[in-house]
Amino acid sequence: AAVTQADWLAGDPTRSGDPDIMIIGDLNAYAKEDPIAALETAGYANLIERFEGPEAYSFLFDGQLGYLDHALANAPMLAQVEGVTEWHINADEVPLLDYNDAVQDPSEPFFLRESGALPLFAADPFRSSDHDPVIVGGTLAVAGDLTGDRTVDRSDLRRFLRALGSKRGKRRYLEAADFNSDGRIGFADLKAFLELYYQALKRRRG
Repeated sequence: AAVTQADWLAGDPTRSGDPDIMIIGDLNAYAKEDPIAALETAGYANLIERFEGPEAYSFLFDGQLGYLDHALANAPMLAQVEGVTEWHINADEVPLLDYNDAVQDPSEPFFLRESGALPLFAADPFRSSDHDPVIVGGTLAVAGDLTGDRTVDRSDLRRFLRALGSKRGKRRYLEAADFNSDGRIGFADLKAFLELYYQALKRRRG
């Protein structure tokens, strides 16, 4: 499934033309398991490992810590990420405050049973799940903005046309204009840029 997901995302399934991709959420696999390794092989950086290190966790199971909750970014997205952390509001909370423990399961110890007379629910974020949320901070680039002014306009069009036909390693090559990341600025990139350019024009005209 991880390999299929990476292949699907590589084909720009939403046809946005935006090279920034992040996979985030509960992937039901720990950091060193095969699915995460497959996504890393496909070019996705493990943001939790990179920013939090080997002691990171978002889940507690039988007294052991780990994380099933991930944020994985491809190279263009990684360049815009400034920080990542887990918000420890669930994994460390005692089972007595379990978010979904209104009914006692047959195998559940008696001391985990919640009190119907003295409910422990509080309208706060704590124990809202059994996993801690992952928070990613950064400054997102505007797709098609090649001049750094957070808009897509004629100045970006002129800069793209100057880069058209160039290859990686050459002076005119512009990484941000290589929408399909194949190492050259070609007509596929031109098509992707023009879609973004005309979308920006439509937004400005209301």
